[in-house]
Amino acid sequence: MANASNSPLAGIKVVEITSIYSGPMAGMMLGELGAHVVKVESPGSPDPVRASGLGP
Repeated sequence: MANASNSPLAGIKVVEITSIYSGPMAGMMLGELGAHVVKVESPGSPDPVRASGLGP
């Protein structure tokens, strides 16, 4: 969005601890709506979606 302060979820913080497809997509959508999303992954086993190139 052009102006993040006018976004519907501006000021909301989200901790995303999901993997595979639907969870990361939900996190991406929340971020697009203005939420500050922090993705938490295991360093030894990262989210498979990251390797596919489908994620952000």
